[in-house]
Amino acid sequence: MQARILVGILNWGLGHAARSIPLIRDFTARGYTPVIASDGLALDFLRQHFPCAIFEKLPALNIRYPENPHRFAAYMTGHVLRNLPNISAERRSVQKLVARYRPQLIFSDNRPFFRHPRVHSIYMTHQLQVPAGRFQKAASRLHRRWMAEFNEIYVPDYAAPPGLSGRLGHPEEKISGVKYIGPVSRFTSDGPAVRSDWLLLLSGPEKQRTLLEKLLVRHQALFTGKVCLIRGTNRIPRLDYPSHWEVFDLLHGHELASRIRGAGKILSRSGYTSVMDWFLLRKKAVLIPTPGQGEQEYLARHLSQNRLFPFVRQTQLEQLENIAYEQFYRFDTLKHAHV
Repeated sequence: MQARILVGILNWGLGHAARSIPLIRDFTARGYTPVIASDGLALDFLRQHFPCAIFEKLPALNIRYPENPHRFAAYMTGHVLRNLPNISAERRSVQKLVARYRPQLIFSDNRPFFRHPRVHSIYMTHQLQVPAGRFQKAASRLHRRWMAEFNEIYVPDYAAPPGLSGRLGHPEEKISGVKYIGPVSRFTSDGPAVRSDWLLLLSGPEKQRTLLEKLLVRHQALFTGKVCLIRGTNRIPRLDYPSHWEVFDLLHGHELASRIRGAGKILSRSGYTSVMDWFLLRKKAVLIPTPGQGEQEYLARHLSQNRLFPFVRQTQLEQLENIAYEQFYRFDTLKHAHV
C-alpha cells in the first residue's frame, strides 16, 4: 500500500494554498499520495493544481485577526467562542480522515487543529510571533500552545534573522521543534514570459481591493509603458480603464506565471506568500500593505528597511514617483542560513 500524507490547508485568501503547492509537490516526489483537505476557494484552487489527488472538504475554520490590533483581546475572545463548534468539527474530521486513509504523515498549513496524536504531524507557519499590538505576547502564547501539539514546525524562511519574515518568524526565545525550510514559491523563473512594464496584481479582501483598483486608475499617469492589470476578482468592473492597459479578472497557472516572469515592475499587496514569490524570482516589486492589516504593514516596513522592496501606503500612491529604485532589491544581502 502506497504511503499517504494528509494535507490540511487554511482557506484564507489563496496565500496558504499557493505556498503549500511546492510542499505538496515535494511530498509527492518522495512517494506520498496526497489527500488534500480544505474548504472554499482554497479547495477549488488546489483541485486545479493537483487533479489526480484525493480531496476532502473540511468545515470552514474562519481564523481572522482584527483590523484594529488594539481591540485584539475582545475581538479574539468572541472570535474563538464563535468558532468552538468549527474547531470541534475539525478535530472530528481529522479523526475520520485518519481512520479512512491511514496516513503516515499529516501536514497542516496554519490549520492549528489539523493534527492527530498517533500520526507524525507537521505545522507550517511564518508567525511564530503574532502581530497583535499590545496583545502580541498573549496571542503568541496561544498560537504556540496550539503549535506544541505538533511534532515539527516548518517556517518558510531562512534561519538567520532577520530573514524575510523579520520578528514574525524569528522570536527572541527558542521554540522547540522549529525547522526553517527557506522561502518557497510555486513559480519558477524558467518558462515563457509575456512582457510588460508594470504588472498591477490585486488581491485581498473587499472593500480594500476595490478601493485600490479605483486609486490605480485615478493615478494611471504613474504607470508608463505597457501595463497589465489583474483585478483579482470576477465581479463586474465599474471603471473606465486606460485604453493601453491589458485588464484581466483572474489569471491562474501558466498564464499568471508568464505575466509575472515578463513584468518589469510588479505592484502587489505585502502578503507573505507574494513576498516569497518576488524574492525567489528576483522581481522588482513595490508593496502596498492592506490598510489595517498589521502583518502586511509590518512586513512592508521590515522589507523596506532591509532594502529588499520599497513600499507605499494605499492613500499615498503619488509617492511612487519618489521611490529611488536603485536603493532596493539587494537580494544577495539576505543571509541564506538553514537549521
